[in-house]
Amino acid sequence: MNTLPASDAPDIIAKLCLKCGLCCDGTIFADVELRDDAETARLKAAGLQSRRKRTGSAPRPSCISQPCAALGTDCHCAVYEDRPAHCREFECLLFGEVANGTLRPATAQRIVSRARRLSSEARELMDTLTDEGKGEPLAERFRMIAGMLEEYDPDEETLSVFGELTMVWQDLVNLLGTRFYHESS
Repeated sequence: MNTLPASDAPDIIAKLCLKCGLCCDGTIFADVELRDDAETARLKAAGLQSRRKRTGSAPRPSCISQPCAALGTDCHCAVYEDRPAHCREFECLLFGEVANGTLRPATAQRIVSRARRLSSEARELMDTLTDEGKGEPLAERFRMIAGMLEEYDPDEETLSVFGELTMVWQDLVNLLGTRFYHESS
């Protein structure tokens, strides 16, 4: 993570993060892992429901599914002061670049606008194909739709919409992977 003067962080958050929200709306992440039972209890008291991860047979930490129920339409977090440790620690690449002066805020805002537009376009195309999976993280919904189309013989119109979705999806994934997070994030 980058170090920046504490006085700069609120300005970057106000001008960039509160115009973005992609780390909370299911575009970048499918869930947020919680550190321990105390964090889980604190967030439950704040009104957020957690679940156990669905991977493997070993017990997994609790997590909060994305899109996060605490994310407001204005990109403000309803539990910001009590947000999970992983949320506190996450810093997207754009934030870091603006914080260390290698990227102008206006350029970062244009990148955020493009990513939000692609995310919205992907959701609209997915909605055209099916109502199933609404409210799920974007990547999970895309995989679900691709799997559904493999199961039956779709008509040309459906294939055309899915083709358009695939192109938008690829643009979004490329943008997210180069400007918002490292593959290991």
